Amino acid sequence: LGNRKARVEAIKKAMAYADKATEKERLFIQISYASVIERDTQKSFRLRKELIEKFPKEKEAHYDLGWGFQFRGMYEQSIAEFLKALELDPNMGHAFNGLAYTYSDMGEYEKAVEYFQKYVAMYPEDANPVDSMAEQYLRMGRLDEALEKYLQALEMQTDLGSDFRIAYIYALKEDYPEAMKWIDLFIDHAPSAGIKAEGFLFRAIYDFMLGKKEQAFRDLEKGDEFADEVGNESRKGPLNFVRGCIYFDLGNFDLSKEYIQKMFDVTFSYYPESQVDKAWHNFFMGLTDVRAGRVVSAKASLETMMSYVPDLNPFQAYVTTVRSNWLQAEIWVAEGFPDKAIALLQNHEPGTVPALEVDYIGPYNIPMIRDTVARAYLKKGDVDGAIAVYEKKITFDPQSKERRLIHPKYHYLLGKLYEEKGEKAKAIEQYEVFLEFWKGADPDMPELGDAKKRLASLQSN
Repeated sequence: LGNRKARVEAIKKAMAYADKATEKERLFIQISYASVIERDTQKSFRLRKELIEKFPKEKEAHYDLGWGFQFRGMYEQSIAEFLKALELDPNMGHAFNGLAYTYSDMGEYEKAVEYFQKYVAMYPEDANPVDSMAEQYLRMGRLDEALEKYLQALEMQTDLGSDFRIAYIYALKEDYPEAMKWIDLFIDHAPSAGIKAEGFLFRAIYDFMLGKKEQAFRDLEKGDEFADEVGNESRKGPLNFVRGCIYFDLGNFDLSKEYIQKMFDVTFSYYPESQVDKAWHNFFMGLTDVRAGRVVSAKASLETMMSYVPDLNPFQAYVTTVRSNWLQAEIWVAEGFPDKAIALLQNHEPGTVPALEVDYIGPYNIPMIRDTVARAYLKKGDVDGAIAVYEKKITFDPQSKERRLIHPKYHYLLGKLYEEKGEKAKAIEQYEVFLEFWKGADPDMPELGDAKKRLASLQSN
């Protein structure tokens, strides 16, 4: 429900009476306490292992440890724990769910579908298995089938969050009126203030992508209000992160850095020793610095960022390396080495689509403009190369693992390049698409006025 204050109070109360529980129950309580109150993920992981050593036939312990391994990218160990839970109870449906998500993260989609189908068959009246199957179809690029399943799940349970995911699919299809309708339904259906805060976070992303920056900031203010209502300080971190990324795309890199720092202040207040968060903090500080022209500072951030990689789990190391490549490429573009940037990023495989939860799919999409390779081509004077990049970015490819939203500004940027090449009909088409998306944009957004002038000029000729 996103009510962190009530959650903390409940876990503290459980811990206060833990000495009256059985040893097994006490270990479960200690795991929650270590994870949520002490914010010590290593201790929590150790306690999970201790629980299994003492109670090897406890199915929930194996299931819980399975997710612990899965979170760390240790997929084989994760599968072994989920299978052990099923060995102890063949009717443990959520273990099938765990197996399915693990295989999905490994890219073994058909195997994932097999286990999701078993999960659905076991609980035909439950909306969650249907919702999980929908997410798998989304990962596979089968958007219409995903929509069908999400709508089915929503009919079964209105407050599960399927409408949030439906909104995302429509945004992915560039159908923003439908996306806005469904994100508003998600907010209306939200069972708590904490969940409403999540809805306004994503509403802000959609509004800003449509050029409505003032509305986006109002959305974030509403998110803050709902987060405050339930004392959820941890939710305000991501809200500030979105603010920072909006300022980043507006070119105000000092304000961007300020708000992204506020997000990490919250993160470090919960997890002060988190190596991965320290690495990603340096990434975002470096990214804002290089775009602001502070290349020396960005290089220092990159070096610090990479120093944390040896201590990260496999998944964290992979994501951190992907981000470090992005930062390195930005540095090379700024220094005048576009060929190096292109070689580093051109054939980059986007990897697994994250879970469709705010804390995962939000960072997956922001900063919202990711056109380093296109700008590298332009740096070397290769307009055709840049056009090819933007053409790919506005095209949904179900065979790719890319499931990031298509920013409307890509149409505007592509239109300018077509115009430069003298391909007037193509330029007109892209400007018209962009202006349709931005018909409600704030009048002071510079791209809006420029696109209108360019389109009018082309049409008059």
